Amino acid sequence: MKSGKSKSLNKQLMQVAVQAKGARVTEHARKLHVIRLGYYLKVNNIQIKDISQIKAKYIQSYIAHRFEQGVKKRTPKKPCINRHY
Repeated sequence: MKSGKSKSLNKQLMQVAVQAKGARVTEHARKLHVIRLGYYLKVNNIQIKDISQIKAKYIQSYIAHRFEQGVKKRTPKKPCINRHY
């Protein structure tokens, strides 16, 4: 992922999140996840400069941290209010 100029880790994560495509809502959720992951890495003093340095254990610890915060594996979908039957 290295190019001529060094990009910040958060910019690299955001770029990958956008490249993954998907619906607008999916892309937005993915962006939120990478923002939280970048913040988690910074707060826990995990010093990496490139996304190629991210190890599986960092992601596993991030997921465990999110579970401790009360986030479930699947969040319930919001009920659609404007449905006409």
